[in-house]
Amino acid sequence: MRVERRDGVDVYFWKLKAMWSRYMQAFVGPKLAIRIKRRIPLEVKPVLDVIESMDPLLASLVADETTLGVVYDRAGIEEVPFVVACVHNPHGSYPKAPEDRALRRKLYAKALFTLFRKLGYWPPALRYLVTYLALTLRGT
Repeated sequence: MRVERRDGVDVYFWKLKAMWSRYMQAFVGPKLAIRIKRRIPLEVKPVLDVIESMDPLLASLVADETTLGVVYDRAGIEEVPFVVACVHNPHGSYPKAPEDRALRRKLYAKALFTLFRKLGYWPPALRYLVTYLALTLRGT
């Protein structure tokens, strides 16, 4: 991520595609609203079709920023500018549910493998396949 100072405001630029990022390979980044000034060919339907073809449990684990990242990447967008307009402060009023981190990681890896494979994004698909298989072999 890079930052530029424009008219006294810090404008951050989130790199959309980071194939070897620790967490995500196509990701829009932080957003509340995105203003696009020029007409660009955003093809949402192919990505939506893939999400709808997935098991609902797996599809629910895919972040909207990931699907938007794929749509923007296919439209040729490389960076998404944003400004910090608010900060999320969790209030903790919801009861914390028990969590099985290993199971969640495994399901998350399977969901992202499925999404990226069906969309033809082979480097991240293979990465998440390896993660899924490693967790499976470990017995988690």
